[in-house]
Amino acid sequence: MRYLLILSFILFSCSKEEVVFENSYQLRMSWECTSISGYSCVTTDMFWTRQINLNNKIFYDIIPIYRNENLQMDSNYQTFDVDITKLADTNNIKVILTFDCDTPNIPNETLGFYRDNIPDYFDIKKEVLVNFYEDKRTVIEVSPSSDSNCNPDIKVFYE
Repeated sequence: MRYLLILSFILFSCSKEEVVFENSYQLRMSWECTSISGYSCVTTDMFWTRQINLNNKIFYDIIPIYRNENLQMDSNYQTFDVDITKLADTNNIKVILTFDCDTPNIPNETLGFYRDNIPDYFDIKKEVLVNFYEDKRTVIEVSPSSDSNCNPDIKVFYE
């Protein structure tokens, strides 16, 4: 009897439990920088996400941390649970992104021009349409444009 009790305890403690999320709709911001010059992202525009607006119904305000792009985890790499009940639909949601931008404007002999991680331009807005799927996370990837004009390139994908 004792062995049966021990065996049943082991079986119940090792059984898999299914994790249930309260909110399965998520939006993730991502930052991508592909440097052409080979000097990381010091010679390209840097964007800091300040606000995410979903159909003028949901707002995510972000306090940007202006520093090296390798430490941008706080402001450019965030995941948000989306309260889908505040939106009328899950398709073609207009997302208005607001950024601050630092352009490469400091001359250097070897790098050409590089940036100082202090914004030169504020409240740059960019719009994109996204969908929300219950079984996938919506990802908005921001990257600097190749012409250093503080006009971010935006890609949307689902993972």
